[in-house]
Amino acid sequence: MDLDVSRAALRDVVTEAWGRRGSFDLQGVGYGTAHWGDGAVISRPFPYYFFLAGMVSITGSRHIVEVGTHQGGSARALSAGLVNTSESRIVTFDVTTHGTTILKGHPVIRAYQVDANSEAAYDICVNEFGTPAIDLAYIDSAHTFWQTLASFMLYGVAMHANFVILDDITLNPGMQKLWSLIVADFGPEAIDASAVVDEIRATKPGEKRPGFGLVRLNGRGLRGS
Repeated sequence: MDLDVSRAALRDVVTEAWGRRGSFDLQGVGYGTAHWGDGAVISRPFPYYFFLAGMVSITGSRHIVEVGTHQGGSARALSAGLVNTSESRIVTFDVTTHGTTILKGHPVIRAYQVDANSEAAYDICVNEFGTPAIDLAYIDSAHTFWQTLASFMLYGVAMHANFVILDDITLNPGMQKLWSLIVADFGPEAIDASAVVDEIRATKPGEKRPGFGLVRLNGRGLRGS
């Protein structure tokens, strides 16, 4: 029997999505130039790319928004999980030009050099999807409390997403504060996926795990609104 992702325990949703990782060919799908360390080019897929694809697959998501394109790796990972590409669209935003250049002409992904928290981004989504409603949002951008909260409210709440995924939920005090706010409001409907499957956001020995948040909204907003 297929897992009912709208009702199942989120631990089971995480496990099922991760369990599908062998179904996706992400060869050549890398992160690109790192923002940290020596700025090396990462040409391999991170483990969480497979989890992103798995989440798209098990939820049957067709309308997806990504906040933080960078060089297109995670957007392409999301697209790998699409069940029906002809009826699907991924809209991804970044203030840099990398995504618009690298993803130009992609059959499913539309990359925009636009502030994801702006009215212009909202209008783009309505135009691309035909309605202010999406299935899934993936937020991996500024990693500050206010910017990430704004993204969560816009795409998770105003656009009635069924699921929101947030990277780096324990990266810094601001993200920790945000995640605490979300957990307080959503309770068991918010979970750190990397606490269920460490490999999703594995770190080197001695490093603190940055976390990988999964929130099930089922189209509702904060405090059940």
